[in-house]
Amino acid sequence: MTKFSTDYNALSAGTKAVIDANGKSQGMSGAQYLASRGGVNPVTGKYGDSFNPETDLTDAEYQAAIAGKTGVAKGQAINAAREAKSVKVGVSSGSVAVVSGSGLKTEAQIAADAAAVIAAKGNKKKVVSTYTDQATGNVYKVFDDGSPNELISKGTVALNAKVDADKIIAEKLAERQSAYDLLKSQFDQFGLGALVEDLKGLILKDVAPAQFTLELRASEAYQDRFAANKTRVNKGLRAISEAEYIKIEDQYQSVIRNYGLPASYSERGLHGRQEGFEQFIGNDISSTELEDRIIAGKSRVLNADAGTLKALKDFYPDIRDGDILAYVLDPIKGLKDIQRKVTAIEISGAAITAGLETSAERAMSLEKSGVDKQSAQAGFQAIGEILPRAQQLSSVFKQDPFTQATAESEVFNLPGQSDAAKKRRKLTDLEQTEFAKQSGVTRGSLSRSSAGQI
Repeated sequence: MTKFSTDYNALSAGTKAVIDANGKSQGMSGAQYLASRGGVNPVTGKYGDSFNPETDLTDAEYQAAIAGKTGVAKGQAINAAREAKSVKVGVSSGSVAVVSGSGLKTEAQIAADAAAVIAAKGNKKKVVSTYTDQATGNVYKVFDDGSPNELISKGTVALNAKVDADKIIAEKLAERQSAYDLLKSQFDQFGLGALVEDLKGLILKDVAPAQFTLELRASEAYQDRFAANKTRVNKGLRAISEAEYIKIEDQYQSVIRNYGLPASYSERGLHGRQEGFEQFIGNDISSTELEDRIIAGKSRVLNADAGTLKALKDFYPDIRDGDILAYVLDPIKGLKDIQRKVTAIEISGAAITAGLETSAERAMSLEKSGVDKQSAQAGFQAIGEILPRAQQLSSVFKQDPFTQATAESEVFNLPGQSDAAKKRRKLTDLEQTEFAKQSGVTRGSLSRSSAGQI
């Protein structure tokens, strides 16, 4: 008796694989395909809807045919048994010709004929379906006797996968090339394309296009060219873009040329680097503030009176006229500090004009106390008139020395102004008392209005 199982889960893995492949070719699951074929015989592998009890082997016949056989011999035995069964059916039905009029053939003759038929047919087996391997795309014949599947055509899945992979690699390479070309084009506009050329090796590496700009900005050549950005960041300022950086440099260039500053400020080095401007950019000095500094230097120093210029050169002996403007542009100092220094120079210049002397430190101290150019000119003129007589009287009357600093305290209203005024009045009183004691000396010689008297 031959039984056919429709329980998909009860089948062996090998049988399931064949059923799944056949079902997939029909657009069905393995279980659906099994049911549509009336089940499968787990012994013979025969589907229920194609089983012919007259020609197909029963379970017992199948087991008897393959007993002790393996491989090709096993398949040949199955085919021989089926052929023998078919011949028997033909004899019993009268479909086999009578030999020499002697009637039906004996079973021995039938078996011999069956063997001859099998030999003539070359042990052919029936193809029941085809199977496509999804991993490779290979197409195989599936035989009714369960023998190994036979390759019909080789698949292209692996080839297609390689083509797709090569396409992705080419697309990524094109993206990196495009990123490089775009970046170089942008920097070529600034004359800095050479900075980008060091990144060319990234095209052949698995580097995201967005990484190109980051790699550029991390390069030593870039860091040197835009060195002021590091200073800005260290000071808590934002780093500015390359376009903005170069724009500011161009604005500085215009100001420098307009005012005839030394060429050292605008000299270009490697990759167009302008070190003379780096402190300005690093300290966030705008071109407007730069111009204000130059104007302060030009109007208050270069165009100053002879005394102021002498004070400047006294304070800074090595300075030349061509360097004076560069001095007032020191970006480490603020504009107010520069203006204070200029004022200090003007104060010293006023002292020199009045025939006096002062140090850079004293001039800065006077500036801090509120003395400016105008008050210095008036004050030192007054000090120049009273100081020589006061010094003479303090020596004659053996009083504490009446120094220039003492006079400055009184005239410029500095700390100690009251004591300085008392000293001067005391000397005046001593002079008047001495006048009274002496004859032949007119009172007018000690008058406050007379030049050189106090």
